[in-house]
Amino acid sequence: DVDARRGDLRGRTRRVEARGTKDTKQERNGSMISLVGFADGSGRVLAVKDYRGEVSMERVREFCDDVFRTGEAADMPPVVQMGDVNFVFTKSKEVYAFAASRWDINCSLALEFLEQIVEVLKSYSHHDEVKADKIREKLTLVLSILDEAMDFGYPQMLEADILKQYVFEKSIPTDDRKKEKLRERQMRAAAAATGAVPWRKTGLVYRRNEVYLDCVEKVSALLSPSGEILSGEVAGVVKMNCLLSGMPECRIGLNDKLSPDGSTSPGLASPSLQSAMGNRTIGRQVQLDSIRFHQAVRLRNYEEDREICFIPPDAEFDLLHYTQTSHIDTPFRVMPTYTQQGRTRGEYQVTIRAMFPRELSAFKVVLLLPVPSTTAKASPHTSHGKAKLKLSDGYIRWKIPEMTGEDEYRLSSSVDMVSTVEEKPWDKPPVRMQFQIPMYTASGVRVRFLRVTEQSQYVPQKWVRYMTLAGDYHIRIR
Repeated sequence: DVDARRGDLRGRTRRVEARGTKDTKQERNGSMISLVGFADGSGRVLAVKDYRGEVSMERVREFCDDVFRTGEAADMPPVVQMGDVNFVFTKSKEVYAFAASRWDINCSLALEFLEQIVEVLKSYSHHDEVKADKIREKLTLVLSILDEAMDFGYPQMLEADILKQYVFEKSIPTDDRKKEKLRERQMRAAAAATGAVPWRKTGLVYRRNEVYLDCVEKVSALLSPSGEILSGEVAGVVKMNCLLSGMPECRIGLNDKLSPDGSTSPGLASPSLQSAMGNRTIGRQVQLDSIRFHQAVRLRNYEEDREICFIPPDAEFDLLHYTQTSHIDTPFRVMPTYTQQGRTRGEYQVTIRAMFPRELSAFKVVLLLPVPSTTAKASPHTSHGKAKLKLSDGYIRWKIPEMTGEDEYRLSSSVDMVSTVEEKPWDKPPVRMQFQIPMYTASGVRVRFLRVTEQSQYVPQKWVRYMTLAGDYHIRIR
């Protein structure tokens, strides 16, 4: 069994330690990877980069045949032990990426490396997915990327922009002047790769210095017919695009619960929007359950003074991800009621109310009202928007193009059903909802300040936007 095999592996590890080999302490830390490879969905090996010479190709082929070719990978955990070798794998559409080690591999490190190397290959191929035929076609390029990304089993460089400066898709130029330019680019790339900021190139110049920051949230909730939150979660991401010259340093403050100043500043918003979204968040400190930062963020600054301090990459990137499961502001209150009137007729009464300030508006608001499977016809009437029975999908679709804050709309509809021999009570699945609300956050998260400092002391333009989208937003029917 698995425990017995793990015990056997640890026993062999202890016997190796007893010999006093040179690499024993390093190998015990589980951070080294023996090899990295790719295979297609039928288990054929596409490319393998062996860093330490510890795992035979026979064992690799055995793993690919047993796991990928048989189709068992979909039902297996991403970590597999075969004999004295541990394998970690992940899938990207039609290609599997895998890593192997003869030691107790650091699974989190290996999975993160595989996912990032797949993203690097996507950047080189200019496609959303890595394809098996492209790996076969550009095998030399793939092996070169793997060679630069890891040294002797230790991850080194996974920044696509830096790798592209000295791992080329095209052949090396023969012209002397082009060779000299290439050598200069490689020297700059090497300096960036081995320096403190490998995710940003030096010497960047923009005619206009601008910073774009988007705070996007997806709110998922299960609500009772009276509007009570039975379960809920907000998943947010702060996206940035920094078009800045030089090597700038950015500092951002959020109104998280541990903010030292109590979040009393109105934040980055126009005066009209401050009254709309700021009044509900000024002086309010939100409690976030988890935060995950981009690698550029200096965590010590955040731990000490709750400032997000970093030198940004020269591209659009996700600065942080966060979740919240308590004190969620649900943007809508929906009160659906369905009444059965005899065996072949029912009646819907639905009220929707916008719970956000009047200065804001929601767009693309859609309610999907389920109907019994025996429904033959429905006659919906609305006070705003349009509603139509989608019989093949099993619901009434109520579409409201725009809804101003504090507005309230109603829908009523008769539902005619065909008579059946077996009368089963309808289980009333919940109403589903879709929406978009600009300049609103269900968590209450707000950017208190955004500061940019650079040696040349330019003043960039700053743009901050908020957006709340519907995740799995469901309302039970009374």
